[in-house]
Amino acid sequence: MYYRLFDMKITLLKTIILAVSVFGIATSPAATILFTDTLPTSDVIRSNTGAKTGDIQVRNYGSTPTSNNRWVGVGFSTISAISLDKVTFFIASNGTPTATALGASMTISIVSLASLTASPSAPFTPLYSESATVPTTYNNESYITFDLASSYSLSANSYYGVLVSFDTNANNRAMNFTQVSSTGGKSGIGDTFYTADQGATYTNNTAALNFVAQSVPEPSTTALLAIVGGAAIASIYRSRRRSAKA
Repeated sequence: MYYRLFDMKITLLKTIILAVSVFGIATSPAATILFTDTLPTSDVIRSNTGAKTGDIQVRNYGSTPTSNNRWVGVGFSTISAISLDKVTFFIASNGTPTATALGASMTISIVSLASLTASPSAPFTPLYSESATVPTTYNNESYITFDLASSYSLSANSYYGVLVSFDTNANNRAMNFTQVSSTGGKSGIGDTFYTADQGATYTNNTAALNFVAQSVPEPSTTALLAIVGGAAIASIYRSRRRSAKA
C-alpha cells in the first residue's frame, strides 16, 4: 500500500511538470542581485581583487534602448569542471549606481572565449543568461553580487566570460565597476571586454575587472551527516517493515 501510494505521488508530480512545460506556465530562471560590503572568500573559481587602478561604466542611458548602451564583461579560465553560482563585481566609489539604475533590470550572460585575451564571438551568442532586478536601495556598499537561480556547468580547461548589461534605457542609467591595470591575460584572469552595439563588435583591454566568481557551495559536514543519518534511518525503517510483513 505504501509503495503504491508513493508511485501515485510520483506520477502526479510528473503530470504537473509536463503540464507546466506544455502550457508554458514555467518562467525563465531569474538571478538575484545583492549589494554587499562582504568580499566573498569561499568556493572561489577565479578572482581579481587587486587595488583599483581605474573603472569602466555599464550603462543604458541613450534616447533609445540601443543608442548609448554599453555591456561590460571579463574573461577567466577554469582548471576543473565546476558549476558557476555567483559573480561579484567591485563598485567604483566615483561611479555608484545612479538613481535610475536602482530597480532596473539587468542581464548577466556567460559566453565562451577562445583565450583569456579574446572577445566573445559576434554576433552575440551567449551560452546562458539570466535577468535580475537591481535592489531599489543602495547604501554605499562596495560590491554587487549576481546570484544565479540555476548554476551553470563550466568545462575543465576552458575559457569563459561573464557579461552584464542593463535591459532598458533611462536617463543617466549607469554603474561603474573597478579595474586593475595589466592583469588581463594572466593567472587565469582574462581581459575586460565591452560592446556598445549589442555584441556586433568589442573592445578589449588588459585592465581586468575586479571580480570574484564562485562555485556552488560544498555541502557542510553537518549537512552531510544529516543526509547520511537520514538514509540510515530510512534503511532501518524499510528493513523493519519487511521483517514485520514476514
